[in-house]
Amino acid sequence: MSKSLYSSDSYVSVIKRKISEKKEKWGLISEMAEACDCQKSHLSRVISGRVDLTLEQAAGLCEYFGFSEIETDYFLNLVQLARAGTKQLKSKIERRLKHIRQEQEDLSKRLNKPSIGVEQKEILYYSAWYWSAIHVLVSIPQYQTVRAVAQKLSLSETMVQYCLEVLEQYDLVGRNGATWKTTSTPIHLSKKSSLIGLHHNNWRARGVLSAQNSQDDGIHYTVIQSVSHSDFEKIKQIFLETIEEYMKTAGPSKEEELVCFCLDWFRV
Repeated sequence: MSKSLYSSDSYVSVIKRKISEKKEKWGLISEMAEACDCQKSHLSRVISGRVDLTLEQAAGLCEYFGFSEIETDYFLNLVQLARAGTKQLKSKIERRLKHIRQEQEDLSKRLNKPSIGVEQKEILYYSAWYWSAIHVLVSIPQYQTVRAVAQKLSLSETMVQYCLEVLEQYDLVGRNGATWKTTSTPIHLSKKSSLIGLHHNNWRARGVLSAQNSQDDGIHYTVIQSVSHSDFEKIKQIFLETIEEYMKTAGPSKEEELVCFCLDWFRV
């Protein structure tokens, strides 16, 4: 499968090829849908190109197909490529795919883990909310096993295991037996990065879900109004000072709760 997988530039074509390789077709779509944790109708729409898999669904499919770690990495990047919303992000992911293909073409490197640069780290780390969530969550003692993380974040254990193994390659987490721990702080993302909008969007989407939870004890506040030019700058300074105070408290705080702090203040 490796040769045809790495020559593919579409994850849908990989799925179709895997289906064509199966001698027994009866019940195949049902099995694949179960592996993806989705409806058969949804998977059929994916195969027809009308919708895309989520990364969670794709990870389940990789396990069903029996993909190796590097094959899974390539397939998930194909999914991210299909879902990417900007030319800049597509370009970054395409470079990552090219890098994997080149690694697989060099037999002397197949026995070693691929060398992953900062750019590749950022592409994956900021592609979905759960990468940073898993990274930070394992800093909390009671959430340092795959099962505990999966239950806390409502993710599959397969997906959590995959994410932790990739984060381990990036030297962001480490493991001792079945226990995982954060080994470094989250990657810093420049304001000028093409990934910054995706990062903000991922966590603000999570904020919306939190606001819809009647049991949520967080603070969610949205208001649209007009202010003077001078007050705009005054309020901006209030927020900047608040962020500084937040960091003074949160920085040395004991790891007990996973939280998200989002703040938006901008001219419309």
